[in-house]
Amino acid sequence: MGATAGRTTLNGEGLQHQDGHSLLMAWAVPHCRAWDPAYAYELAAIIRHGIDEMWGQNLDVFHYVMLYNENQQQMPKPPDVDDGIVRGAYKIEEVGGEEKSLGYSDPAQS
Repeated sequence: MGATAGRTTLNGEGLQHQDGHSLLMAWAVPHCRAWDPAYAYELAAIIRHGIDEMWGQNLDVFHYVMLYNENQQQMPKPPDVDDGIVRGAYKIEEVGGEEKSLGYSDPAQS
């Protein structure tokens, strides 16, 4: 894994990584899968998925993973989230309680 995140605690390799746009540029490449994981367990799921795509399925893709170098407390991995991680969204925890209605006040609606 290369340290090219930029605008983080990792110093990027060259100006193209110093401005924080390298992930956006990677997303513009059609056969590039760009990732910005928040937790270590997400990185593990992304690596497994990437290995399966590139070697298991022999797809013509490559994976660009943004990494950070910060000491942060990692929460435990929720059950059955690997598919959601790869799709881009998953539920971290269930929140109980009664349903709430959201209301708002907009002067344009008066």
